[in-house]
Amino acid sequence: HPSPSPQDCCPLEWITMIDSTMTKPDACLRVKPPHRVLRLARPMAAPSVTPPFQPLHLSQFPGPRNGSVVSFESHMLLAEAVMELEKINTLCGPVYESTPDGRRFVGVLDVVGVVFFLLEAVEKELKDAGCQAGDFTKWLGESKALRTLTVKDVIDAPRWLPFVCLQEAAMLSDAMALLGREHFHRVLVSNSTGEIVNIITQSAVVKVIADHMELYEDVAGKTLQEAGLADHRPVVSVSVDDIVMSAFKAIKDNHVSGIPLVDETGAVAGCFSNRHIRQVVLRGTSTPRSLAEVLSMPITEFLASLTAAPSAHGRDMHPIITCRAGDKLGLVVKRLTASRIHRIFLVDDDHRPIRVISLCDIIEVLLPAEEALEASN
Repeated sequence: HPSPSPQDCCPLEWITMIDSTMTKPDACLRVKPPHRVLRLARPMAAPSVTPPFQPLHLSQFPGPRNGSVVSFESHMLLAEAVMELEKINTLCGPVYESTPDGRRFVGVLDVVGVVFFLLEAVEKELKDAGCQAGDFTKWLGESKALRTLTVKDVIDAPRWLPFVCLQEAAMLSDAMALLGREHFHRVLVSNSTGEIVNIITQSAVVKVIADHMELYEDVAGKTLQEAGLADHRPVVSVSVDDIVMSAFKAIKDNHVSGIPLVDETGAVAGCFSNRHIRQVVLRGTSTPRSLAEVLSMPITEFLASLTAAPSAHGRDMHPIITCRAGDKLGLVVKRLTASRIHRIFLVDDDHRPIRVISLCDIIEVLLPAEEALEASN
């Protein structure tokens, strides 16, 4: 893919196009050869930028905690790939196919997606096998029905993350457009040779914004109502007295990453998210139980077992924060980053949820401000 001349524009951002009809990242999307690449030319920024604003390129984001992005060959056994993700405490990794010309990236392997896929595929076997919560990868390797599954078998299945990649030279606003407007949970970043060198999440972008909130003061000083984030929207919730499997099902069926837990009055009493799902299948609870037993536990009992877990993983698993329409956007952003969670629940006077405000919503609202900052320099 030849680059334009330096005097015309900066290096191209590459976005692998998958399905122009996409409405949700969780839609059934697959990369099919040949790759179609959307090439976006952007005028070069001036050589020197007047402080305090310096345009941020994706190459300036902190790299992976392990030093490099772990990729998986599409024909690798699924059990081995999940064990590798668990070992390095990473939630996802790009998947590639080997070709005569080198690697061709075809998708993303995600732990939560694997869990949902397997629970649907082998619910009866899971119950009969008495798989221990926290021993999910062991069961995956021993199950007759699953031990031959490859990474490709899963990423070819419905409900999967599309493959989207930006070059390191792309700007912060490019990542924000995908994470905010297009609702992606993460964006992969490649270098000039096409290798994946970083994975930028919604959380990472919002932290950058929170650390430089003074640059967005015109928007940050608005209330949620003024910023357009206080309108009532349907909220998927589950009773705090229901069982864990009900929360799993609500998250999966509604293509969301977290839901509020409500008490008998409908007031927010907690939160259940993908973080809990990973805890169940990869680490278990404080008292050893089979996975089937955990899925049948009352949610309140399950959350209590995580709080009592001896390892650090069990602590701070279910922080819940709420907000009101009159709260300032900047304050909400700081509360989200301080709590390290991905959503805040907008509540009414009776503490009932009337909307979920996600990191995606925050990024989308702040995107025009970032684009204006970059354009001014």
